[in-house]
Amino acid sequence: MLRGLDRRRYPELAAETLNLLGGMSRRQGDSDTAAQLVREALAIYQAYGNRGGAAAAYANLGVLSASRQDLAAAHDNFELSLGLREALGDSLGIAISRNNLGQLERNRGHFAEAIEQLSQAADKAHHAEAAPLLSQCLANLGQSQTLAGQHAAARNTLDEAESVALDAGIKNILCEVAWKRADCQLEQGELAAAERSAQQALALAAELGSSDLRSEAQRALARIERALGQPAAALEHASAAWRARGADPNPVIRARFAAEQALALYAAGQADAAARLFDQHVNPVELPESAYTLTEVARALANLAPPSAS
Repeated sequence: MLRGLDRRRYPELAAETLNLLGGMSRRQGDSDTAAQLVREALAIYQAYGNRGGAAAAYANLGVLSASRQDLAAAHDNFELSLGLREALGDSLGIAISRNNLGQLERNRGHFAEAIEQLSQAADKAHHAEAAPLLSQCLANLGQSQTLAGQHAAARNTLDEAESVALDAGIKNILCEVAWKRADCQLEQGELAAAERSAQQALALAAELGSSDLRSEAQRALARIERALGQPAAALEHASAAWRARGADPNPVIRARFAAEQALALYAAGQADAAARLFDQHVNPVELPESAYTLTEVARALANLAPPSAS
């Protein structure tokens, strides 16, 4: 279609096609080709003064930059997208841009900044009456509040996200809320409630057939089982989650799942395997996790450290 298209006569169609091809390339794991295609689309949008199209292209470039761990470029692209959306007065677009920025800040470990961006994203999504986006923004906000140690606020936010998702029948967000609530409940010491939430997430993930959601639920359940003193069950679920996410191209995502697998190995008495996993996947990155998780990791690493020469 693109080869047979006169880009001068049909610039908008050409740009949309390039964006679509860029999305296909990204899903096939070819981020370089994807970025080139999206940049071509952006050039057309800019040449013909389509600020909405340019905003969408900048957002796509931000997602591609984030997937390559070029976080500075991702931030710049998301900010450019946000600026265009604000100039257009596009509440829905502003919510999308701020949700992207919030997730980026969360993944950088900047939880206060993530909370600020995601709070504004949720406000705009509410104003735009966009229930799916609102529930996603609230789920992300609740997780960021948990990571920042704001557990009471996180519980309220996740309850609101669940209410919106229930009303709209959005099962994937209900699953996401369930595993994020399990993390929050675990860190508050509510182990029975946390286990129920993680099992709910696992059941929803199985119903949806989502490998990513299933692995998140398994990771959350493994954390809870470790806290309950069930190392064998924890290792089973952590290992399943690690098998699903161990080849993720994003080193931060790999590190999250590797950390839980290593902690489960350590709890099961497999110290050497735990140490190797920490060295290979966790220690090389700055893990954007809560103080609760970082303390667990630090304790395990201290016990795994070789004795000093003295």
